[in-house]
Amino acid sequence: MNKVMINTVYTQIYLAIEDFNQSVDYSEHLVKSPDTILYGKESGIGSLGLVTLLILIESKITEHFKENIDLVSEHSFKQEINPFSSIKNLAEYIIELLK
Repeated sequence: MNKVMINTVYTQIYLAIEDFNQSVDYSEHLVKSPDTILYGKESGIGSLGLVTLLILIESKITEHFKENIDLVSEHSFKQEINPFSSIKNLAEYIIELLK
């Protein structure tokens, strides 16, 4: 996968995070960083927040790439590395889905 594609995926994720941050309390704001934890004890958002964020990301990716993706599926739960654990892992999973 080329660097432009990777950067574009991160950009779309970060745009979704901006939208997400506008809709939640400051205490739930996410940092736009590959290392940001999205799921688990260290995450600043709950399960509803995660679902909301994933919907926003799906929308941004679909809008930009003109390709529907389904982030939450049986396939996502069978991954060796949890794609929802961090922004980096989620970006890598999205890139895999777009191949």
